[in-house]
Amino acid sequence: MNLQQTNDYFMSCLVGVPYGRTEAKPYFDAVQCEKSKVQYIGVAGTAGKTAVVQMVAGILREAGFSCGAYTVGVLPIQQRIEIGGKAVGAKELEAAAAKLSKVGEAPARTVAELAAACACFTAAGCKFAVVELPDPMLAGFFPNMPVCAVTQIGEDGSGFSLERLAHSAAAMMRKDCTVVTTPAQAKAAVSELIVCAAKAECELKVPEMDDLELSGGKRLLRTVDYGGYPFLLPHIGSSAAENAAIAVEVALALWRKGYNIEDDPILEGVPKVSGECGMHFLRQRPKIVAAPCHKPMQAVALAQVLAAAKVDRVCVVAGLSNCMDTEAFFAALEKGFIPEKDQDEKTKMAGMSENPIDKVYVVTPDDEDAVPAEDAEADARFHFETEICDTLETAMAKAREDKADVLVVLGGEAICRAAAKLFK
Repeated sequence: MNLQQTNDYFMSCLVGVPYGRTEAKPYFDAVQCEKSKVQYIGVAGTAGKTAVVQMVAGILREAGFSCGAYTVGVLPIQQRIEIGGKAVGAKELEAAAAKLSKVGEAPARTVAELAAACACFTAAGCKFAVVELPDPMLAGFFPNMPVCAVTQIGEDGSGFSLERLAHSAAAMMRKDCTVVTTPAQAKAAVSELIVCAAKAECELKVPEMDDLELSGGKRLLRTVDYGGYPFLLPHIGSSAAENAAIAVEVALALWRKGYNIEDDPILEGVPKVSGECGMHFLRQRPKIVAAPCHKPMQAVALAQVLAAAKVDRVCVVAGLSNCMDTEAFFAALEKGFIPEKDQDEKTKMAGMSENPIDKVYVVTPDDEDAVPAEDAEADARFHFETEICDTLETAMAKAREDKADVLVVLGGEAICRAAAKLFK
C-alpha cells in the first residue's frame, strides 16, 4: 500500500457505523495490540479531549519519554497520529493499513484509526501513548493503561442523560487504573463516575476547584494557576483551565506510580497544546475568535466566556459539522448568556433572551460531516437574526463590516481552520 491507497482505505471506513467489541476485535488482533508494551492513557468525555491529549503528551515528551498521541479531527490521519510530537511516518502508517485491510471489509473509521495508531505506537517503541477515545469501549483492547481521564461531560445533542454519558465514559475503567476528571464536572456525572470506579476497583481523582485560579477573563485572556503550577495557555475560557488541571493530575498520578516526572516537564508541557483545538484568537485588532464547537455544552461555554468578558456586541460566522441537533446547539448559545437563576419562562422562549449577538452568518463548511447552511439557518433563525452566505470569505467580509466588539467563528474544526488560513 502506498500513502494514497492508505488514505483511501481510511476514508472508505464509514463514520457512525454501529459496531461492538466482537466486530472490533479482529482489527486490534491484526495489529497484535494485546502484545504491546505501550502504556496507554485514554481520554474520554464530551468536550476537551483533544486538548487534554495534547497537554498530557506534551508533559511526557518534556519528561523524556518516547510518547505517541492520537486525536480525532478533520486532518489526514497521518497528521493526527504523532510519535514524539511529529506526524507518524508514511511507511509505518501504510504497514498498519495493510494489516487491517486483510481482515475483511472496512470497519468503522473509529476502529480502523485507533487500531492503526496502536500499530504505529508499538512499531515506534513508545513508552506511552495518549489517545482520544470517541468510544471508551475500545480502551478494552489496550493491554496496559495506568491512568485515564474523563473530560467535561455535558449535553452533546444525543439526548442522553449526564448519567448515561458518564457511564459510557467509564467503560475504559479497569482495576488499579487511576481515573482523573475535571474539577467542574457536573454532580450527576461525578456520582456515576464514583459508582463505576468503585465497581472497577480503580481510584477516581477529582481536582479541587479551590486549587484552580484564573485571571484575565475581562480581556479574553487566560492565565491559569493550578496547585502552584502557573500557565499561560493559548486557549480562552475556564474549560481550558480545567483541562490543564486534568493534565497536571494525570502527570502526578503517573509520578505516584513510579514514573519520573518532575515539575519542569509539567510547566513546559501543558502550554504546548495547539491553539486550534480550543477557543483562541485569530486576530486581536479587531478581536476575532475561533471557537471549534458543535455540541450544546460547548455553545454554553462560549456564551459564558463572552459574558464574563462583558462584550456588548458580537457577530457570529457559523459553519457546523458533526452536530447532532442544530436547534439544541443554537438554543444553548442563546441561553448560555443568562445565569440559571435569572432564567424565567419568558427568557426560556426562543429568541426572547437578551444577549450580545447581533447577527449570525451561516455557511456550509468544507467537511464530509458538514451541516448544510440552509438546515442550520432554519434552526438558528428562531434564536438570532441570520443570513446565509455562499462562502466563508463572504460571511467574514459581511461580519467585519458590522464592526462588532468581537467576531466569533464557530462550528466544526473545518470552519475554524479555514478561517485561520484567511489571516495567514
